[in-house]
Amino acid sequence: MWLYRDVVYAFRDNADGTACNLWKKSASGWVQVPFLYEVTFSAGGGATPADGATLTQGGVTATIRRVVRRTGAWGGTAAGTFVISAPSGGNFAAGAATATGGVTITLAGIQTAITRPPGGRYEFVNHNFTGSTDTLRVYGCDGVGTAFEFDGTYIAPIHTGMATDTPSHVAAHKGHLFLSFRGSLQHSSIGFPLEWSPVTGANELGIGDDITDLLPQPGDAGGGAMSIFSVNSTHVLYGSSAADWQLALPIPPSSSDRLSPCLNGESNRLQQPRISAIFSMPPSAE
Repeated sequence: MWLYRDVVYAFRDNADGTACNLWKKSASGWVQVPFLYEVTFSAGGGATPADGATLTQGGVTATIRRVVRRTGAWGGTAAGTFVISAPSGGNFAAGAATATGGVTITLAGIQTAITRPPGGRYEFVNHNFTGSTDTLRVYGCDGVGTAFEFDGTYIAPIHTGMATDTPSHVAAHKGHLFLSFRGSLQHSSIGFPLEWSPVTGANELGIGDDITDLLPQPGDAGGGAMSIFSVNSTHVLYGSSAADWQLALPIPPSSSDRLSPCLNGESNRLQQPRISAIFSMPPSAE
């Protein structure tokens, strides 16, 4: 369960155990939030499409609810997915298509229904990657499916390019969306949580141990850090982007629980047989 804009949402496996559904609490009870469709595109150009635009291919149309550009630019190389409503007039197919405003794209094939697999253990973070009050979103993962973004109405899968794209932990830090894949810590391009291209700043940091939690630390404009908890060690990430990340190991290897509590603004890591507090300070002060 998660609170977003004063509304409670919950993910729950269906009765058959074949999928996980999203529910919204309302005055009349729990209401299921419908998932839409996504279609993959490449060679995007002509203009930058907007959410709410109409995607057209011959007699087939759909409303674009979320533009997910993963790589390239809208000068002819943009590639990614559109989250769309159920198409009208048939199904989309591989080939040229257009969108409102002079957008041209090449679709990879038929649209596919967005689903969530069962059996996940969910984590969420609310974060706003822009200066608009309208763009506060939920970012989540569950360890069995892709990460996702949710705006209260539409869920957009986040495709990172990993062969097994099932992150277990999520955090927002220094303008990046961070996801963990076992011992691999990865982040999006700065300011673009749906974009995972090294060309625009996405990056990977090897931890060498299964990550169990991510916890950004408080700090001033020039400080702040993120604690990275793993099964046998704890790292702290300093810096502000791939240009200056510094990965420090302030606590010797030991046994750590999957989840780490946060007390008084500082992270505390449960070790055996004691609790160790981690305070954010510059690398030179370690």
